[in-house]
Amino acid sequence: MRFLYQNECAEWCRARGAEIGEYFSLLPDPSLVCSEEIVFASQGSVGLEPQVARACLGALSDWDECLLWITVTGVWPSSEDWPAFYALRGVRGERQSVGEKPGHLFGTRDRDDLGIFLLAVLNNGWDAHLLPSKAGDIPHRFSISHDGWVRTHAIQHLGFKLESV
Repeated sequence: MRFLYQNECAEWCRARGAEIGEYFSLLPDPSLVCSEEIVFASQGSVGLEPQVARACLGALSDWDECLLWITVTGVWPSSEDWPAFYALRGVRGERQSVGEKPGHLFGTRDRDDLGIFLLAVLNNGWDAHLLPSKAGDIPHRFSISHDGWVRTHAIQHLGFKLESV
């Protein structure tokens, strides 16, 4: 696992064919025509974040690398657990802030860590992109919103849904 600066996230995306706009924004990919969405906390957390994380991980399919790029924090300050999040980063050797290094790049041996960090993003109510890469391409994307939804963008439907409770 590696932590990336904003410009490194943008370069990683560009190297895999994703376009980056102003202020390091990830631009839509017109080839990803299918979209699916899970709304899980539109009125605030109801405890579905672990299920949403599992649904995301299940829909990732096979990947060589996966970038979790945190783009917005601080919308719901009362939901944020900064000490726990920085403890996760610190145990993995990262001392810089998420503002400095918002990218979390996972290799195939880091699948468990990906699940841990993805759940932290969902629990903290942050915006992020989840970008799996296979053979130098990003076959689909996930947009995570602080408003309690996750949306996929793919060439075909991924069967993205929550497990029944």
